[in-house]
Amino acid sequence: MKTVKYIFIVLILITQLTSNAQYNWEQVTLPDSIGAGSICFYDNDIYLATGNGVYHSNDLCTSWEYIGLGQHPIWSIHVSTSGNLFAGTGSGIFKYEGNNNWDLLYITEEASNIISIYESDSGYIFFGNWGGIYRSTDGGSIWSEVLDLLYMEVVKSITENDEGILFAGSTSYSGAVSPGGIYKSDDGGKSWSLVGLNNHFVSSVVTNSVNEIYAGTQGHWTMGTGRIYKSVDDGQTWNIVLYNHYILSLTINEYDEVAAASENGIFSTYDKGINWDNITPYWAGSYYKEVVFHPEGQLYAISHFEEADLFRTLEPVTINENIAQHEVVFYPNPATNELFIKTEDIESFKELNIYDCLGKKVLHKEIQSNMIDISTVKEGMYVIEFVTNESKLRQKLLIN
Repeated sequence: MKTVKYIFIVLILITQLTSNAQYNWEQVTLPDSIGAGSICFYDNDIYLATGNGVYHSNDLCTSWEYIGLGQHPIWSIHVSTSGNLFAGTGSGIFKYEGNNNWDLLYITEEASNIISIYESDSGYIFFGNWGGIYRSTDGGSIWSEVLDLLYMEVVKSITENDEGILFAGSTSYSGAVSPGGIYKSDDGGKSWSLVGLNNHFVSSVVTNSVNEIYAGTQGHWTMGTGRIYKSVDDGQTWNIVLYNHYILSLTINEYDEVAAASENGIFSTYDKGINWDNITPYWAGSYYKEVVFHPEGQLYAISHFEEADLFRTLEPVTINENIAQHEVVFYPNPATNELFIKTEDIESFKELNIYDCLGKKVLHKEIQSNMIDISTVKEGMYVIEFVTNESKLRQKLLIN
């Protein structure tokens, strides 16, 4: 009979982090002397912002094509759900018209870098820069400043929930004069109000399918210490879900799985911020400035070093996306010697694999009944994988 190690369980709860998870990473080859600044996706198209223009790949980064703006360092890049590609530079915002042609939509005052771009569900285009947020309701012909801030405050991220409420995260270096934090608009971006996280250096904001908000920070005006916060009431109140990491980027996929880039590595959560996995590629350093989910589920990450290298996972960073679809439950979790599968479709489950925190397979079983013997697996945190006729289903498993 295995002995439960309560100290181990308590440490898991305190740190909210498991060990490095089971994903294999590879470095993506980039054109010579090109460092990645930001990346975005649309169907099979991949767009890369660099210090020397924009590059495009339609073969999963096997080859890259320069598509213009080489005279500009690109600070932000965004592709809308309708396929419109926008690029933010140090002097203006551009829209791609094809064949290496870009339409200059707006020139910013005092050459203020455009750090964030967003196109809302209503088709309005927004950009955030040092000094505020601008909006266009006609595709980019006419722009108006909808949030006027001091030039020492920069809007780094803009997002929208399913109810059409917009949120923006900013970092301010003006202290109490212009504290920065999370701004909210419930009128399509026409007006904004500061609703929370005052004086926090907010770097990224995302919302999930049930309109919960995650905000990553790079510290606080007086307290320091970066964190990830979560709000379930449109920003009125916030709870900390990850401590002691300076967060530079957040990304979320269709299954509400969140990944974060930080100066200490890459972290992900599959249970709405309760637990976090360290999924950093151990051989590639630990300081990352951006993470983005590909539509197929792979995670792309850009390092924060001078080379600005690009990395990606070989497999989708998803654990539980198909568990719910198959209406399968395995129990108990934590488990000891036996694991039980509850499903009405047991015939479609062929194999079971268990992987340790380094991705090593420690158990392989052919599924012949609803009970699986796991008595040979040591205590620890694992990923359990069910192999079905159509796919592989994954979930975390604690064995004690």
